[in-house]
Amino acid sequence: MACHLRREIIHLEPKEDVSALVQIGKEETEELEYVPAELYVKHYIRPKYAKPNGEGIVIADLPARPIEKGNAGPGFMAHMIVSKYVDHAPFYRLQHQCRRRKVEIAESTMNGWMKACGIALLPLHELLRVPLQQSSYLEDILAKPGVAAVGCFAHARRYFEQAQDSDRERAEWMLMKLQALYGIEREAREANMSFEERHAHRQEHALPILQEIKSWLHQHSTQVLPKRAMGKAIGYMLGQWSKLKAYTRDGRLEIDNNLVENAVRPVALGRKNYLFAGSHESAKRAAIMYSLLAIAKRHNVEPFAYLKHILTRISDHPLHKLAVLLPQN
Repeated sequence: MACHLRREIIHLEPKEDVSALVQIGKEETEELEYVPAELYVKHYIRPKYAKPNGEGIVIADLPARPIEKGNAGPGFMAHMIVSKYVDHAPFYRLQHQCRRRKVEIAESTMNGWMKACGIALLPLHELLRVPLQQSSYLEDILAKPGVAAVGCFAHARRYFEQAQDSDRERAEWMLMKLQALYGIEREAREANMSFEERHAHRQEHALPILQEIKSWLHQHSTQVLPKRAMGKAIGYMLGQWSKLKAYTRDGRLEIDNNLVENAVRPVALGRKNYLFAGSHESAKRAAIMYSLLAIAKRHNVEPFAYLKHILTRISDHPLHKLAVLLPQN
């Protein structure tokens, strides 16, 4: 079992007397156990001391808190965020979890805490936007002046997958060629090629296949009805051809936008569970949470531990050093 988990060591001796026997070995067995999460209260007691001659009072400062005068600790708020934006659980389910432990928290209170979290984490979200806005390559962005669009072969492939029932021979030919293109991408990835090496690899191996595909598309476009599944598949690929082929121009570009689609899939799961953001401001807060959590996932950072860490520190962290709180750092 996972070696990083805490072990509770239990020694089991035979019931009979073994004091006169020689141990010749041992058998070890492991089983996975679970302890339910615990809600508890941190109770701070700060004695106050009077200075002589009425010179003032001495009292310890409270630790930094993400919500000024709030009574939700960073651990609970991190749990709220992970529950909603990683595990896709609406607040009413979190309420039920608390209620089973005889703790009642109004949904409006949870919403207020989440709003405060969004405000606290907004500066980190703004920092994330800077390198994105300066990047020369972004996936899944709307067409804008000065932006060169790159097509997605995964979308084009789906049309041919859907056409298999009505035109198997043509569909299988295309899917075989697309499989070859993706095989070239896999070779580059497994060889850890640089962007320059991947570009040269595509020029040598992918371009001939793409030229063969283009010739086939023009040949068969006149042999199928445009409203049939195969006609739509061919028409879509021909209409997108310059964009689809664009990935071969630069080794930084991807053959499809599956990386982005996989990253935003949790958003769709959450949307299905809690249906509405509630307001435009709530939607912006959701974007903040999803962005930070996606970056954390990309860098294999455990979300609860990360969020608890930054919520503990961010309220009094120097603004010019905020970058150290980003998941990638």
